[in-house]
Amino acid sequence: MTDFGPSVRTRTDGRLISRGPGAVTLEDRPDLDREPDRSGNRPVVRGARRRCTLDGLFGDNAITKRQLDAANRFLDDLCRAQGSSQSSIGALLTGGVSGSAGRDAFTEGQRGAIRRVQKVRLMLGLSRETVTWWVVIENRTPRQYDDAHSLRHGTGVQWLCMALDALDVHYNPPGRRDA
Repeated sequence: MTDFGPSVRTRTDGRLISRGPGAVTLEDRPDLDREPDRSGNRPVVRGARRRCTLDGLFGDNAITKRQLDAANRFLDDLCRAQGSSQSSIGALLTGGVSGSAGRDAFTEGQRGAIRRVQKVRLMLGLSRETVTWWVVIENRTPRQYDDAHSLRHGTGVQWLCMALDALDVHYNPPGRRDA
């Protein structure tokens, strides 16, 4: 049994719903760790994700669905990479991950996610001072980034969109994108 927090309830038909100003968004999404069936469809999993700045930016049309999906896929990789270990997100993104029992401390799926996270870190130059870190990882707004770095308002959103476009291309290379 899983507890998604106080804002999530189970309806009489068994479906999970989020009530009020809850801190999670419930969604059905393809399970990227499982192979597609003969029709090319991956199994769908039900998940809860914290309600975040990215959802607000998408709702305000500041970012596209592709950009939102790329950021969520990166967050999924971060979660998989972290697994049940005590590795912090900062350690994952700076390459400072090591298991107490050596390489065997991580599952194959976790090692793959760590490699993907570190590849994205290098590709985007991701650090605590980038707008991508502020918004995607720390759940802060681009406006807060602009204010903290004395930038013209709107600069953070532009930079975020460029990073999310690069993330989308990384996860969905040009020959494999859906129309």
